[in-house]
Amino acid sequence: MLEKSPTVLVVFEDDDTTYEILSKTMEQNGWTVVRAPHTAAEIKNVPDTLFQCDVIMLDILLDPSLDGFEVLKHLVAKGFRGTLVIISANARKMLGPLQALAEGYDIKVAGAFEKPVDWNRLQKVIGTPPRKTD
Repeated sequence: MLEKSPTVLVVFEDDDTTYEILSKTMEQNGWTVVRAPHTAAEIKNVPDTLFQCDVIMLDILLDPSLDGFEVLKHLVAKGFRGTLVIISANARKMLGPLQALAEGYDIKVAGAFEKPVDWNRLQKVIGTPPRKTD
């Protein structure tokens, strides 16, 4: 089970290569990366704790049965209060509308990025996770 932590980055991404690159890059910068499901059938069974993270990265086109707008409905329904980062390669014209809709639901959007993602720019908008103090 995922516990709320400012070091957790949840990623909704259907492309395995993009996810692997993103995951390795963000882990090297101190994030714990968790891959979220990317089909309509899978998202219905996601535990509420997945939506309690501080940062979610959301691809717009995930699966024929699920897109970023549908995921946004789940984020709102689950009370997500973290920061959202939107990414897309094939739905670039939808970056702005999805960002506006998320902000209309009072979700903080740190940025909307076209793929390939500029990792330095991404790191600037989400920052470096705070160090855990044990």
